[in-house]
Amino acid sequence: MLFILSSFELAAKLRMAWFVPLDLSNEKIIFGDGNEFWKHTHQFTAKAAKDLGIELVMVDFNRNRFNYVERARDVASGKYGKIDAVIFYNYLNKGSIVLDIFERAAIPSISIITNFIDQNTGINQAAVGRPRALFKHWIAEFETNDLKAGRDLMHDLVERYQSENPVDDQLIKVIAIAGERTHSASVLRKKGLYQALDDLPNVKLVQLIEGSWSRLRAQEVLPKLLRRHGEIQIVWCANDELAMGAIAGLSDAKLDRANIMVGGVDWNSEALQAIERNRLKVSYGGHFLQGAYALTLLYDYLNGLDFAADAGVSFRLDLEKVDRSSLHLYKHNNEYFSLQQVNFLKMSRYYQKVQLNDTTEYSFNYLDYLVTNASQH
Repeated sequence: MLFILSSFELAAKLRMAWFVPLDLSNEKIIFGDGNEFWKHTHQFTAKAAKDLGIELVMVDFNRNRFNYVERARDVASGKYGKIDAVIFYNYLNKGSIVLDIFERAAIPSISIITNFIDQNTGINQAAVGRPRALFKHWIAEFETNDLKAGRDLMHDLVERYQSENPVDDQLIKVIAIAGERTHSASVLRKKGLYQALDDLPNVKLVQLIEGSWSRLRAQEVLPKLLRRHGEIQIVWCANDELAMGAIAGLSDAKLDRANIMVGGVDWNSEALQAIERNRLKVSYGGHFLQGAYALTLLYDYLNGLDFAADAGVSFRLDLEKVDRSSLHLYKHNNEYFSLQQVNFLKMSRYYQKVQLNDTTEYSFNYLDYLVTNASQH
């Protein structure tokens, strides 16, 4: 028993770097407007580190691609002290440079949220490939299935409109507000949107604009688009910040929001409140948990339990839908996505093997966590 406990304590001394696209002031992250997704991502990553006994080293680069690469060099050179592993994402297609830096330093890494894609073709960059091939120390990747999210969001909004307007057989007109032009999430969500439109002959996209993930831009531009195109039935938004801006834009235009279907992506708290009030129809999300998932895999990998043989190295996760019918499932003590609802230590196969003499499969579904891995209080 003493040997088991001492082995388990040994795992608690791991130090892992987490690259955050924000700014640090006095070692505290500054969450500005429009950063709620990254705030959630950081909060759950930090919660997983606490559960697993990992020292989480925050590496900030304030959405600057040059700082991003320079910080990677700093980690590799030891300026942050000994780093056992890294979690990062492919910021502005600089991820391949970062991968090479960590490869040369022999630091295990897991990429999260964004893909390594060509912005024009949507195809994985051949120069990067898949984990453990060209880059041996890139041990896994989490990809958000943004293509499916964009497609599902469009289908869902159309189905909702048709359900609420069963005698209305007119052409359904759509305005779409995308994110940053070169961001892989926006590229793929737009591609999914177009796939859905191919399946929906009674639906017409009247205009798509690039919203740069900006709530203010969506709010300012939507009334202008409404004046240009007249009555529309659906506003498809690439994230919840844009969706909340669109709702504000509809209010500015003095339109009845209940008759226009607006949906987005991210599970932002304000968006979920809007769903409760029936101002926003639906949000797809869950990808802010990927940092926590990655920490758990790195924790097991560095303790000798490699997940690759049975779980694989590439995890493409579907975004889960939240609407008024399912919102209550994600609420705890009147708080959405409470940090106390989940104990990530219980997901660890290393923990299960040492403490429980058992190992179960990994699950990357938030509702599964709430059912099987909830913290006991």
